[in-house]
Amino acid sequence: MPNDSRIRIVERPERLVAVTRFSGRMNDGLYERKRSELMTALQRDGVEFRSGAMLARYDAPMVPGFMRRNEIMFEVAE
Repeated sequence: MPNDSRIRIVERPERLVAVTRFSGRMNDGLYERKRSELMTALQRDGVEFRSGAMLARYDAPMVPGFMRRNEIMFEVAE
């Protein structure tokens, strides 16, 4: 368990998501470009998405941009 009261662990129900993984230092332009690319691919393939985009970032601030792992995801219909 975290020892910082600002950090919470929240259990979420299982769900199916479509994800695109990419590297780089996150900014509004990169987020919007990757979000749009994934949304376009889902629409092109006829995949129904059920949520707005969710962003996951996995690295500490000192990790160089080219080494950072980021993901954009949409919950999709099964």
